[in-house]
Formats: sequence, C-alpha cells, structure tokens
Amino acid sequence: MGYSGFGFISDARRAPHGQRASILSRWIIVPLVFIQFVFYVHSSRAQERVRIAPSSPGLAAWPMHLGAKEGFFAREGLSPEIIVMRTNTGIAALVTGSVDFTTAGGSAMRAAVPARRSK
Repeated sequence: MGYSGFGFISDARRAPHGQRASILSRWIIVPLVFIQFVFYVHSSRAQERVRIAPSSPGLAAWPMHLGAKEGFFAREGLSPEIIVMRTNTGIAALVTGSVDFTTAGGSAMRAAVPARRSK
C-alpha cells in the first residue's frame, strides 16, 4: 500500500461500515470536544463590568437585553449593566464617565461637536 497520511484513511477503508463511522467520528469529535473545552476555560475569566445607557426601554434597547440574556457579552468577558436614562442624562453620564456607552448616537454626536459661532 502507498502512503496513507495519518493512517485513519487506510484504517477506515479496511474497517467494516460500522467501525468506519466509529473511526471517522473519533477523528472529528475528539478535536471538537477539545476546542469546546478550550473555549469554556477561556470564557471563565473575570468579567469586566460595562455600563450601557439606552435612552428608552423600548425596541432600541432590545439588542442589548438580548445580548445580555443570551450570554454574548459574557463570552467576550463583559458583564453589562443596562441603565435606562433620558438622553440628556445619558450624555452627561457618558461625558463624566459614569456610563461607558449610550444608544443616543445622534444626540451624543451633536453634543460632541462644538457649536459654530456666528460672525
């Protein structure tokens, strides 16, 4: 026989059908389980607290609540604290550092751009 690589191809060809599936599944499942373990250990690190200030509890804040509920933030090492506050209060809190993010993007941009002086 010629070169068979790592050996699992020739083993699978020689094995009966039931064992062939077992051999191939071993070469597929074992690395996947190992990768899952690595990511599980990686996600158990300390969580960084992040404060997010949406301007309303409605549909605009839905992605943040969904991300917190489904664990998207936790997988990235973040522990979100979602605090609903009025737009002007949220921008003031963002400027002072009391919150890290706000969803009032347009209002925050207008607050960040200096006012034009008329001559």
